[in-house]
Amino acid sequence: MKQYRVKFEVDMIDRSMSPLIEAGDLVTVCPGFEVENGHMVAVLITDEKEQTTKLHIRKVIFEDGKIILKAENRKFPSFVYEGQNNDNVRLIGIVTGSSRFLYKPLSSRQIITAKFAQQNRIALESQSGNLVLNGINELEEVR
Repeated sequence: MKQYRVKFEVDMIDRSMSPLIEAGDLVTVCPGFEVENGHMVAVLITDEKEQTTKLHIRKVIFEDGKIILKAENRKFPSFVYEGQNNDNVRLIGIVTGSSRFLYKPLSSRQIITAKFAQQNRIALESQSGNLVLNGINELEEVR
């Protein structure tokens, strides 16, 4: 029997993972995988002082009992957490791909896909609403 895993896209709004992923790229996220050292992940980080939650894409590094969420671009912060139990950090999933629109004007399909990705980011950051699964990227076969 075939098994499938849900995946979805979010829009990248900064250059923290540049040059790998640029602002405006669409990032494919697969929840439910076990995270290993070096994986790129989507993670929600809540700032209690500011009372905001932001979605970040970072590379995970496990080092000396610490979890480091590392930005590729040195102009952006990396986040360091002691231990694995931090209520302000929530792993959403592993990044399995990204796509970039190389030409303009965008086709109606690209505009719809980008809109879904933006809605997914908003739903995750507000912690309300449903994720919009794109018909093309909603299922991935598990082998």
